[in-house]
Amino acid sequence: MHDDLDVMEGSVSEEHQHLTFVVNKETFAIAVLDIKEIIEFATITRVPQMQDYMAGVTNVRGKVIPVIDLSSRLGLGMADEANRTCIIVETTDEGEMFEIGLIVDAVDQVY
Repeated sequence: MHDDLDVMEGSVSEEHQHLTFVVNKETFAIAVLDIKEIIEFATITRVPQMQDYMAGVTNVRGKVIPVIDLSSRLGLGMADEANRTCIIVETTDEGEMFEIGLIVDAVDQVY
């Protein structure tokens, strides 16, 4: 199953680990190093005149974070409001760090 991976058991580094999560019954993955934290779904404030997939913004320990409804962004329909998880992702944009929240249905496991 993992024949194409160049990793020996027991020597997997964080740079090769991925967190899988579910969006509208589809499984996706993101590199563990790109994830700052996983938080419970919080209050999201809608921002007028934003794209439909932009759920709005939320406050995480005094920091305002934009939040994307990943299901809507991927064209899979709007996310169900039951048991949602917000993954806060830290990424780079032209050398600058920024954080963004992704609404997903469930977090699965790390591979």
